[in-house]
Amino acid sequence: MLVHADTAADIAMFGRMLASVPKYNREAAVQVAHAITTHKVVVEDDYYTAVDDLKTSVEDAGAGFIGELGFGSGVFYLYACIDRELLLKNLGGDAALARKAIEAFVEGFAKARPSGKQNSFAALALANYLRVEKGSQQPRSLAAAFFKPAWAMISLQSRSKRSKATTARVASSRRWTLSTVLASRIPAPCA
Repeated sequence: MLVHADTAADIAMFGRMLASVPKYNREAAVQVAHAITTHKVVVEDDYYTAVDDLKTSVEDAGAGFIGELGFGSGVFYLYACIDRELLLKNLGGDAALARKAIEAFVEGFAKARPSGKQNSFAALALANYLRVEKGSQQPRSLAAAFFKPAWAMISLQSRSKRSKATTARVASSRRWTLSTVLASRIPAPCA
């Protein structure tokens, strides 16, 4: 148990709650919103079959398995906010560790991508755009910019122009606000 000062960056960043010993609770210094698409997503179906190579034609000549998986392709907006002062407090004033934690978080935020169903969807896209705002002002998410889907506002432009227009809309010393746009194919839950 970390009794004197926290040295675990993950607890300092994302918080901890111990109901039985509240004095060890830590308020999270990082806020991370769910990824949302910048446009309407149509769930598509991936119909697939699997062959049982060990069966002979006498046993059964058909597929070993037939399945269907819903998926959607999207350009995603992600948002996070780091309260540097709170992170520093949570780390017992260790400025070097706070700086390393922020650097690692920003790199992970920019490079993270879905890990499921990679053999089927190859969702290997990295962030196309990353905006960092630094200052003591109130943090702001730009998610409301996508209440009206981005594609509807950018009629017949090329894909690269659409991507630039979308990312351009995604437009602290105390807070760091991170916004990123990630183009990816992510499996959607099947109904």
